[in-house]
Amino acid sequence: MLKKIFFLLCFLLPNLNIGQKPPTLKEIMSFIPSDLEKARRLADILLEDALKNNVDSSIAKSSYALGLIFYYQDRNIVSAKYFQNALKQAYAKENIAFSEKCLNNLGVNYEIVGKFDDAQIAYHKSLKIAEGRKDSFGIAQTWINIAMLKSKVGDYKNALRLNKTAQNYFFNIKDTSNLGLTFLNASVFYNLFDKEKAIEELLKGKVLFETIRDTSNIIKIYSNLTDNYTALERYAEAEYYFIQAKNLSSRFETYGFNAYVLNNGIELYIKKKDLATAKGLLKETENNLLKYPNPEKYTHFLALKVKLNAYEGNLPEFEKSLKKYDEENVKVMTDNFTSDYEQWSIIYEKDELTKSLKKLAKANKNKNRTIILFTILTIIFIILLVLGIVFYLKLRASYRKIFQLNHTPQDKPIHDKIVSDIDGNDQKLYLLFTEIQQLMESEKFYLKPSITISDVSTALGTNDKYISLSVNKYARMNFNHYINTLRVQEAKKLLLEPNRNSSIQDIAMVCGFGNASSFIRVFKQTTGLTPAYYVSLSKEMS
Repeated sequence: MLKKIFFLLCFLLPNLNIGQKPPTLKEIMSFIPSDLEKARRLADILLEDALKNNVDSSIAKSSYALGLIFYYQDRNIVSAKYFQNALKQAYAKENIAFSEKCLNNLGVNYEIVGKFDDAQIAYHKSLKIAEGRKDSFGIAQTWINIAMLKSKVGDYKNALRLNKTAQNYFFNIKDTSNLGLTFLNASVFYNLFDKEKAIEELLKGKVLFETIRDTSNIIKIYSNLTDNYTALERYAEAEYYFIQAKNLSSRFETYGFNAYVLNNGIELYIKKKDLATAKGLLKETENNLLKYPNPEKYTHFLALKVKLNAYEGNLPEFEKSLKKYDEENVKVMTDNFTSDYEQWSIIYEKDELTKSLKKLAKANKNKNRTIILFTILTIIFIILLVLGIVFYLKLRASYRKIFQLNHTPQDKPIHDKIVSDIDGNDQKLYLLFTEIQQLMESEKFYLKPSITISDVSTALGTNDKYISLSVNKYARMNFNHYINTLRVQEAKKLLLEPNRNSSIQDIAMVCGFGNASSFIRVFKQTTGLTPAYYVSLSKEMS
C-alpha cells in the first residue's frame, strides 16, 4: 500500500524528491516497451540526478534508456541524439560492450531516417568492437542490422547471405527472439520479388514470436502478412491478419505501429472496393498521426487519401489531396527521410486518373464536402492550439515552483541543516564548522575571488583536511559546493535589489566568480533557473 502511495506521489509531483534513490537502468528497462511513459519518467529522474551529481555512468545509462524509449515512440532523430550522448561519456569508452549496444541502436535510427552512410559507419564500429571481444552474439546481431541496411540499398544477395549466417547462429544457441527477427527481416528482403517466399518467412517468425509473446514483433508480422496477402489478392487471409494486428495494437501502446497497421488495412479495403471501411480507417489513421506524428507514415497516409478520392470519383478532393501529398513528399525528401516510393506510383498516374475523374465528377459533385473538410481542419487547428497553450502553462507553472523553492524572504544559513545530536568525537569538527560559518558570515570570506580551502585553513589556524571533513559532515556538501552555495545566496539578494543598476557580470565579480558564464552555470545548477529568469519570475510573482 505504501509503495502505491509513493508511486502516486511521484506521478503527481514529478519534481518532488522524497529522498528516494534514483532508479537503475535495469528498473527502467523492465518498462520498455510495455509502459513507455513510466519508463520515461524513471529515465528522466535518473538523468536529472546524474547531471546534478555529475555521475558519468548514470548519464550514459539514462541516455541509453531514453534512446530506446524515443525509438519505440518513432522519434528517431531524438533517439539518435540520446545514443550519441551516451557514447560521449567516459563510461561508454571504458565499457565497450555498452558502446557496442549504443552503436547498433544508433545505426538503426540512422537507417530509419535514411542516413545510410552514417548507419553503415555505426554498424561497422559496433562489428569491430564485437569482433575484438570475440562476442559471437554481438557479431550476429550486427550482421542482422547490416543485412537490413544492404537490402535498403538494393543489395539483396548480400543481405540474404548475412541474414542467413546470423539465422544459423541464433538457431544453434536457441535464441528465439533474434531467430524470429531473422525470419522477419528475410520476409522484407523477399517482399519485392517473391511474395510467397516472404509469406513463408513471416509465418515462421509468427510461430516464434507468439511462443515468447513478443507483442511488438507479432504486430509487425501480422501487418506484413496483411500487406503481402493483399498484394496477392488473397483478401480473406489479409483481412484476418489485419483484424488480428489492429486488435493487438489497440491494446498495446505501439505508437507508429498503429499507423502502419491502419495504412495496410486502408490499402486492403481500397483493393476490395470496400470504400466505406477504408474511409473509416483513414480517419482513424489521421487521429493516430495527430497523437504520434511520423513524417514517413503521414506521407503514406496522404497517398492513400489520394487513391481513395480517385476511387470515389471526387475530382475536387482528389486535386486537393494530391497537392497536399506533393508538398509533404518534397518536405520529407528535403529532411532526408526515406520512403518506399514505389507505393506512391499514383503520382505518375495523375493525368490518366484526372481524365476519368472528370467524367465521374459530373454525376458525383458534393459542395458540402469542402465545408466538412474545412470544419475538420479548423477543429484540428483549435485542438493543437489548446494543447500548445496547456503545455506552455504547465511549463510556466513548473518554473514558478522551482522559483518558490529557491526564493524565501531570507535565505536560511547552511548550518540550520546540521543535526542537533552531535557525537562527542565530532565535537571538535562541529566547533570548527561554527568557526567557518562565523568567518563566512561576519567577513563574507566566500566573496574572495579564487578562494581555496587553504585560505580558510590559514585564516582559522588549522589544516585543509579538518576544514574539508567539517564542511562535508555538517554542510553535507564538498568545500567548492559550499562556497558556491553561499555565493549564490548572496547573488540572489543582489539580483532582487530595487532599482538594480549592476549587470550580471558585475554581480558575478562581486560574488567571487571569475566570469559571468561560470556564475550563470553555477547559479542554474544550484537553483534550476538562470539568473535572468530568476529575476523575471520574481517580478511576475511580486
